[in-house]
Amino acid sequence: MMKKSRFKRLCTQTLATALVAGSLMGTVNVGVRSVSAEIQGIEVIRSDLQKLIDESKQGTLITDGYSREALDQEKLTKNLQKVSWETLSALLIFLSGDSTLNPELSSELFSINLTKYFGLSGDDLKKNPLKPNRQALYDEIVKRLINGAFNEQALEDEKQHAIKEHQKLFNDLAKLRQEKQQLEEQLRSKDGRNIEAEKLREENKQLRTDKELADKQKIKETETKLAEKEIKLQEQNNKVADLQQKLNEAKSESKDATEKEKALQDKLTNATNQLNQKSQELEKAQQDLEKAKQEHGSSDASIDRLIEEGKQSIVELQSKVDTLAAEKEDLESLLAGTQSQLAETRAQLNNANTKLSETESALKESQDLASKLEAEKAELDARVKGLTEELASTKDMSAKDKKDLQEKIDSLTAEINKKAKEIEDLKKPAPAPEKPEQAPEAPETKPDAPKAPEAPKA
Repeated sequence: MMKKSRFKRLCTQTLATALVAGSLMGTVNVGVRSVSAEIQGIEVIRSDLQKLIDESKQGTLITDGYSREALDQEKLTKNLQKVSWETLSALLIFLSGDSTLNPELSSELFSINLTKYFGLSGDDLKKNPLKPNRQALYDEIVKRLINGAFNEQALEDEKQHAIKEHQKLFNDLAKLRQEKQQLEEQLRSKDGRNIEAEKLREENKQLRTDKELADKQKIKETETKLAEKEIKLQEQNNKVADLQQKLNEAKSESKDATEKEKALQDKLTNATNQLNQKSQELEKAQQDLEKAKQEHGSSDASIDRLIEEGKQSIVELQSKVDTLAAEKEDLESLLAGTQSQLAETRAQLNNANTKLSETESALKESQDLASKLEAEKAELDARVKGLTEELASTKDMSAKDKKDLQEKIDSLTAEINKKAKEIEDLKKPAPAPEKPEQAPEAPETKPDAPKAPEAPKA
């Protein structure tokens, strides 16, 4: 069985060598080497073989009347040990004559003239002076194959030994565990009450731990909700303050516009009354003038003077009437603009009232949520109180367990106090936002002074 396994490994290594050499020669398609990589590999092999020849040369020898370059056997043997396995395989393939299947490899290796030092496959080596060189190459290849197989076998033996040791340790561990289990069973049979009490204490401790973890998780969730609602409440407070500011400004502007409208209305009424009065005076003066002309048909100095004075009075009255009419027209235009501005201001005021109502509704929801969180806090306080009472009434608990539980209760109480402080901060009114810039008021337009009308021609 061992011989078959070793033979199988030798075949595997030989096949790997053939694949490497074949990929260098181009006769085996491994699918991973490019043309440039193949050329580079051939260059490396040629360089290594050239170095092997140069470092192993002995000098020139004369055999059968011919001089030739020889290799030093000792140097060759040592240098072959330094050469890579790929280079040895390529040299062996070249000497076998199969390198002609790859022109590039054949050309590179022929340039070194390897046959001069090793001969070719099929040469009679009995009387061939190159036999020692070929023998050294063959011995090195066989040695590496055997050593590789031996190393693999040694690793396999070591692996099997480690597996046996591991199995032995595993069996010993199982045996020790069985002995431990037997000792524990004996101990439980001798001290059943203590073990049962310890089991109950462990169960109680686990229940308290689970309850504490659940309370902590609930507190964390509540704190997260509080933080989110605090931010939202702050934003709502700022929004309410901003809307309240805008509402107050809109109310102030509406009041100013109403007062301005009233003043303009009074002024327009006064101007209308004066216009009517002056129109009546003008009409009366004209009637008086016509009457004077009819009563005094002849013209004399006194009549002419009265007529002239009447004309001047009519001109003055006409001028006042025109002035008042122009002023009335300007006041009506200004009043219309003021009424339009007042309507716009009232619309903004209604919009601000609507937004304020919506914001106050949202604020109320936030306050309701704060109340709900307070209720949850009270529930957690009750839980802490229950744990404290449980701690005080427990007699079987050890001093260490009591101390641990007390520390946990203190930690939970501190977290609840922190939560209470956050709720108080949530209830505090938010600071008033900065006052927004007021829209510039429309400039008050004053009517231009009307031009005096031209005097009527006589």
